[in-house]
Formats: sequence, C-alpha cells, structure tokens
Amino acid sequence: MNVESLIKPEVLRVQQLVMWDCIGASSEMTNKNLRFGCYRNLYFWIYGKRTAKKGFRQPLPACLVGLVKSRYPDPDNAYSGFIPSSGKRKGSALGTERKKK
Repeated sequence: MNVESLIKPEVLRVQQLVMWDCIGASSEMTNKNLRFGCYRNLYFWIYGKRTAKKGFRQPLPACLVGLVKSRYPDPDNAYSGFIPSSGKRKGSALGTERKKK
C-alpha cells in the first residue's frame, strides 16, 4: 500500500460520510475534514490500532503532514499542528455538528 491510496479524495469522502452516519453528525465536506481523514488514515497505517485512549499518541512525520497540507490546504493557512493528548477527550476534530433528533 502506498501513501497516495490513503489520501485519495474519493476514499476520504466515503470514509467521512460513513463516520458521520455512524455518529449521527452532519457537516459539509471541507479541506479540514479531508485533512483529518488523511491524518487518521496515515496514523493507523503507521502505528496500527494503538490509540490515545491507551495513552499512545504520536505526531505524524513532517513529510506526510506537509503532503496532506499541500493536497488539502487551508485557505487562511491556519493549522493547529499536533496537539499532545491531555488524557481527556474534548469535542471532536471532525468539524461536525450532532444531528437533532
């Protein structure tokens, strides 16, 4: 498997729509959402199933972060960068809103 197959826009859109459906959220597809999907795919490709829930959180290599930013840029060049885990999960990086039932 190569990096390109993990960051294809078609793959990311389908994954994002499935995730939103599973968590009952909705949002418009933006480059921010696509970057999040890329980072998630690359994280699991590199590190496997280790997650922040178990105290494992690592930044992605700068070369991959740069590739993702160049592929799905922010129009204002505003990026949060890697935020180390505080052990508490606040909100969501998905940029979504919960659907009202």
